[in-house]
Amino acid sequence: MSNPSSESPDPGETDRDSDGEEEMLNLSRRSLLKLAAAGAAVLGFTGNKNSRASSEIDSLQLPNELEIDKIFIPENEKFALMTNNSGAKVLSFDPSFGSFDAQGKAMLNMSVTQFGESFRLPSQKTKMKTLENVEIPPRETKVLADLSGKKVVTSIWIATHGRARLGRDAMFRIYTDGSTKPDIEMDTGTLWANHLSAKGEPLLGSTRHMSVGSNWSDRRKTHMLMNFPIPCSEGIRIELQNTNSTNPGYIYSQVTYRDGVTAPFRLKGEGTNYLNRDLVRKNQSTYRMLDVSGSSGWLIWTSSCVNAKSNDSFMESDFELYVDGETEPSIKTSGWEDWYRSGYYYYRSTYDTPYMMCNARNSNANYTSVGLDLMELHGGLRFNSSLSTGLDLSDELNTDFELSWVQLYYEQKQ
Repeated sequence: MSNPSSESPDPGETDRDSDGEEEMLNLSRRSLLKLAAAGAAVLGFTGNKNSRASSEIDSLQLPNELEIDKIFIPENEKFALMTNNSGAKVLSFDPSFGSFDAQGKAMLNMSVTQFGESFRLPSQKTKMKTLENVEIPPRETKVLADLSGKKVVTSIWIATHGRARLGRDAMFRIYTDGSTKPDIEMDTGTLWANHLSAKGEPLLGSTRHMSVGSNWSDRRKTHMLMNFPIPCSEGIRIELQNTNSTNPGYIYSQVTYRDGVTAPFRLKGEGTNYLNRDLVRKNQSTYRMLDVSGSSGWLIWTSSCVNAKSNDSFMESDFELYVDGETEPSIKTSGWEDWYRSGYYYYRSTYDTPYMMCNARNSNANYTSVGLDLMELHGGLRFNSSLSTGLDLSDELNTDFELSWVQLYYEQKQ
């Protein structure tokens, strides 16, 4: 963003149409600067040493205690926010030109801390790694991108075809910062919630950050898109493995990224893949899922694929979420389909919204594949020291069911 009008109205001013109804909100450039400064401050950035803004910005604690009015932006001085470790500029303002520049790191951080889309326009060039109709032989792995240094991967798009059915059964892995253990390792059908769809039915489901589509007449042609930002400091490798022991598969892929920017969090994921899916017994009282301790971050995505043995009673199970050592859950739902912000057992159909997608639901509702975009719905669910999730199965469950699931979260770097 550049050259905001010097005559922008004060915060809170609105334009009104002839009937007096509010049409749109115009923020002054100073209010935009304050918003950017607050977003940068919460994740460890400091003010320029020559600026009186430093101490006041550093004292803020967000998001629960955001007070934009307490952030001081000099009237007629140059202003900059810098990173603590490298001194790289995050945001700058030059009053002589009436312009400011918000760098990619600040924009990315603010998207996670619920500061919206104000600074999504990048100042860095976007680049792409591409594969076109590349064969992946049985049991082999293909690297979609292997990048070094500071990066933010902005989107991963994959299209598949062939008898191996890579769009459901391939293993998708992401490694960052030289780790030999993947940050995410999950089959595509569970991650994008597209197992169990009926043969012959087309599929097109999408949330703000996850999308999947398929020509299910042969269950082989599929596309998948993920655009949760994935930052790294020392490189990232993204790969897809063909788990089929007999047949090859074929992929197209596009990985977009920006050089030289990162953020103090990493995208992680845990779950149970479809090949090794759990059998949940009707006489169980609870089913434990995610367990993260000794770190902070945001839960941003959950998806699950369920095939019940005889009926749909599994949907009366309550999803539970515990944070920061709670003995009682912060979140306990009124049913499983309610967790995915649907109702009445998904209304006998498949559909999507900006925050959820129901990609499979048969007439008896005893199988479902659904995903929930918590970054879109809540800006992520925050935890400061620990995160634990699971299902309370004590209410009305009267059949066994098979379950694969995955949950993605950002882990904040110390």
